[in-house]
Amino acid sequence: MLKSLALAGALLCALTINSEARQRHKTYAAHPDCNVTMPCEGVAPSVRGERVVKAMGGFGSARKVYTPRVSQRREVSRFPKISSHAKYSANVAATLVSHPAGCPARAFCGCGAAVRIFGKPVRDLWLAANWFKFPRTAPAPGTVAVRRHHVFVLEQHLGGNTWLAYDANSGRHATRIHPRSIAGYTIVNPRGVAVKYSHWTTSEQRKLIEMHTRGFPTREELAAAFPRHPPYSILATAKRLGDRRNVYQLNWLRIAHQHFARREAEMRA
Repeated sequence: MLKSLALAGALLCALTINSEARQRHKTYAAHPDCNVTMPCEGVAPSVRGERVVKAMGGFGSARKVYTPRVSQRREVSRFPKISSHAKYSANVAATLVSHPAGCPARAFCGCGAAVRIFGKPVRDLWLAANWFKFPRTAPAPGTVAVRRHHVFVLEQHLGGNTWLAYDANSGRHATRIHPRSIAGYTIVNPRGVAVKYSHWTTSEQRKLIEMHTRGFPTREELAAAFPRHPPYSILATAKRLGDRRNVYQLNWLRIAHQHFARREAEMRA
């Protein structure tokens, strides 16, 4: 008797483990006419529905469900996709060069670029963001790639966005000539005319606010009112002060006022 109980318990445990290990597939409801008026691959009566019909003594019919086939593993390509930067820089080795003369031991990318371009460590260009004062240009040898915390000098185009660059402070406080991608960088011409920002006095700022309070001044009016400031400086200062209204917004407001005035006139007529 005890042997029979032990054997039944072991068989029950085996069946439970087997059912839990069975892979479950998600099913979807299928049209009742599947495999009746039209062939449907992967559609069959629901197993649970068949059990219910059997328990009901054959009353009704099991709902048809669609079971997707197990997706085959994607075949791994023998030739994985290679990025354009890796493609153009594969045959070009990085070269370590000497530390730029006159530059500090740390955070010297701007100083190194200045030594490479101008032959001397220009103090105003040690900060990477100060290179943005040069005019924008297309990538070419001798131009500089700039972002907020790093700069490097373009030497030779390798292909795509990849350039051979003179890259000071390029890692572990070393200077290298190696392939670099210019994606995400702004290209400037260091031999162009640098932008010089003049200081705005309090009276000039007050006058600028008053001009925008009275209306929307034109570029000619702003240039005549502030002759010692370039146009981009005037617009940037007005935007910073929060008084520069968008010309498109003003146009839409004008159109909206005209529309409502016309509607009001029609209603009164």
